[in-house]
Amino acid sequence: MTTETEAKNIIKSILNIRCRDGATIADIERDYHELTGEPLMDAYNFLNSIDCVFCIESSNSEPKWYVNSDSMEHIKKFILEQRQPQSTKPNRPPQKALNHSIKGNDCFFKDNIVYKHMRKYKQHQNSRHEDINNTSFSSFSSVSSHQYGSMQTPPKPSKPKLHAQFVGDDFFRLLTHEATDQDLNRKFGVQQAGLCVSGLSIPAAAKLIELTPSFKSNRLLLNVGSVDILHGHDLVEMCADFERLIRVCEQSGLTPIITTLAPLANTGHSPEMFEKLRHFNMFIVEKYFLKYEIIDIWSKMTNPRGATDFALFKTEPNYVSGSSRPHVLWSQTGRTFIRNHIKWSIGNMLKIKMDRVHIDA
Repeated sequence: MTTETEAKNIIKSILNIRCRDGATIADIERDYHELTGEPLMDAYNFLNSIDCVFCIESSNSEPKWYVNSDSMEHIKKFILEQRQPQSTKPNRPPQKALNHSIKGNDCFFKDNIVYKHMRKYKQHQNSRHEDINNTSFSSFSSVSSHQYGSMQTPPKPSKPKLHAQFVGDDFFRLLTHEATDQDLNRKFGVQQAGLCVSGLSIPAAAKLIELTPSFKSNRLLLNVGSVDILHGHDLVEMCADFERLIRVCEQSGLTPIITTLAPLANTGHSPEMFEKLRHFNMFIVEKYFLKYEIIDIWSKMTNPRGATDFALFKTEPNYVSGSSRPHVLWSQTGRTFIRNHIKWSIGNMLKIKMDRVHIDA
């Protein structure tokens, strides 16, 4: 069994060997397994715990990891001085360098919204609105009860057990049976339907699951991350938060069914947001496709060229009750289409007919 110190030294060696182009998480996990025969657990948090290891995030490629260690500088110098292999392609001007001066762990981009404590964000200094995490979680775990007026009144038949329970923000909240478009008014407070809460971020979803005493299903259908992207959260931090969310599900004896994020129709002008969403979906698929069921929503809401299918979205953005960022929500057609796709996917997974699949919040 590799010790923590040995593991850190192995990581440094891997990053030194790959110092010319940097290493992605997949590169590091593959090299580490080849060297040790063991998987690298919780890679994002482990890499972040090594002082001399840092990450550079680019809008046109996956985040790359590097090491800055004086003790291995001679190895890095030797590798960088090696001749590049001859290419038959015509010479091209070098890519524009990233405009970030990075040393040690200072490379991680600062979040636009910093955590105030476990359940709240600090407000962005220019923001006049609050997001979901300023809402107390004490109201998240309400359990409905039936009152019978008389002993002679027969009890109401129980609702069929859910095959999967939604966990998500406003996109999934509006898929539930009890939610309507009229629930978007902010003056009535943060809107909630079961485990779907307006403005729900990834860390807030993990906390919500921890505080929920009972669930309607042992399968949770997860769709979180859109709010984090709209609020400018760092991609590496989002991936680490999502890994923690999956661990919380596992520790609670729950089976996550993971969905990719749909395109955000009002971020087409922002290549950075588009790439962050694309890379987050890639992370989900590459990390969990062998372990858990993954339902691809992204591909169902884009055309064959990868462009957003705006026919599945509303024409105007809404300010939802739990976030200060505008959301272009799914239209009625889009919601019906995605709900049916989810039911078909779960029915296919459980080997039952689609019309017998019960899903809700």
